[in-house]
Amino acid sequence: MNITHKAWAKIISLLTPPEADAKEKGAGFVEYAAIIVFVGIIAAILYKSEIGDRIVNGMISSIDRVFSP
Repeated sequence: MNITHKAWAKIISLLTPPEADAKEKGAGFVEYAAIIVFVGIIAAILYKSEIGDRIVNGMISSIDRVFSP
């Protein structure tokens, strides 16, 4: 192996993360389920707060201010 190949191998070994343990690879079912529940709770809170109507009304009033003389 010449000096270029050795240097390249050293750079690659420094830039790549070490392998994780077998038990630490990927998220499990519990993590995915928790994320889905969390997103559902946030969506329900936003839906109940009627923030969509506030956003739409704010956009409409901003557009009206831009295009009105």
